[in-house]
Amino acid sequence: MNKKRIAWITATCFLDTDIYIVPLMQKYFDIDWYILRKENEKIDYSNELKKLKDNVSHFEYIPIGRRNSSPDALVCYIRFMRRIKKGRYDLVYTAMGNMPFYTPVLGLCMNPKNIVLGIHNVTVLQGGSHPRLEKFYNGFAINRFKNFHAYSQVQYEELKKRVKQKNVLYAPFLLKDYGKAKHERTDTRITFLGYGNIRRYKRLDVLIDATERAYAQVKIPFRVIIAGSSDNWSEYQKHIIHQELFETRIGRIPNEDIPELFVETDYVVMPYESIAQSGAMMVAMNYEKPVLASKLKAFEEYIENGKNGVFFSPANVDELTEKMVYILENHENIYPEFKENFKEIKQNKFNTDQIVKKYKDYFEKVISVCEK
Repeated sequence: MNKKRIAWITATCFLDTDIYIVPLMQKYFDIDWYILRKENEKIDYSNELKKLKDNVSHFEYIPIGRRNSSPDALVCYIRFMRRIKKGRYDLVYTAMGNMPFYTPVLGLCMNPKNIVLGIHNVTVLQGGSHPRLEKFYNGFAINRFKNFHAYSQVQYEELKKRVKQKNVLYAPFLLKDYGKAKHERTDTRITFLGYGNIRRYKRLDVLIDATERAYAQVKIPFRVIIAGSSDNWSEYQKHIIHQELFETRIGRIPNEDIPELFVETDYVVMPYESIAQSGAMMVAMNYEKPVLASKLKAFEEYIENGKNGVFFSPANVDELTEKMVYILENHENIYPEFKENFKEIKQNKFNTDQIVKKYKDYFEKVISVCEK
């Protein structure tokens, strides 16, 4: 039997999710993989993509101009969608993104019935860059398309409320594995990590303030690594009093440095005030690092309190301080149990074969409906 044909379209911002699943789906479908790329854009996974090119039916970068919002991007999207339409694919898979033109062009130029649209953030986050535009963008997508993919249980439940009588897949991300560290850890201090792009809603100021308070209470030498890009690091820097407690790596973290970062880490800290889902959480899960996280629904899907992490009230300095003090005073007793529990939770919730089967079964369902 001939395999069904899929056009898989990936914006570069979503390469860190698609790069793991696309090669596995090629076993069941003929996949033409298109990656939307801006002019002179650096591709974080360029070396990995070179190795994967032979594992899909077709691989191609699609130039989209200078910026997502530039007129030339609009023209490129229209031309590209006309080409995809002529390709007569059995299914098109892509994710909502590249505001403001990509999703509207997709919805207006293509027949929505054989498109599966991934939505990373069904709800618009507090502290987002363009909340009004994002709300409109989401509204258009939810009204226009018929088949959706949610990447977390929380987002799936929210999406189901909004798209009654439509098809929704829930399949989590495959865990983000950047390989093993090449160096052994040398700093033996208990180490907390704040990792990922630094945005207001992630409240790194809470982590810094809690660090200072915890140190004032216990006077135990420990370390906090803050790693990620920021447009306003000076706003966070002014919260730091004891510089010797902090190791800051402000800027884009190259993929090859991520294993080295996590081998230096004991606990990942996420004091967010809101979140739909977290890529940083998927990295922490992969490297089996216990997490101190705000008690938000998006995190409750991954963390079992007291087993592979601990919760505190969102963006609450006092409670995070209390948790950090407890960990600093009891690390040797609790850490081995956290690590052991993590292996079981990771296997149960993020089994690769189970996730791939969810994609496969859903795609086959959508294709069969289109063929009727």
